[in-house]
Amino acid sequence: MRNSGRKIIQNDMKIGLTYTGTPEKHENYVRWLKDGEEIEVIRLSVEGGDIDSCDALVLSGGVIFILLFMGSIELCIAAIGMAA
Repeated sequence: MRNSGRKIIQNDMKIGLTYTGTPEKHENYVRWLKDGEEIEVIRLSVEGGDIDSCDALVLSGGVIFILLFMGSIELCIAAIGMAA
């Protein structure tokens, strides 16, 4: 772990990022999350993604939040492909 004065980074961190809608938007999120650090960012979607191996989770928005506001955690979990 290193302290850069504004944040603490764990060098072997793995972040799960939910589907963002387009490859370009996904890459923007990845660049923002890494911020020049050696962090692994994996895509979580209906098609898959190993959320159990992640140290953090970023919900990119859209359908996930609509389902959460509707009170359906089961649909939210299904939307990003996680096992309940």
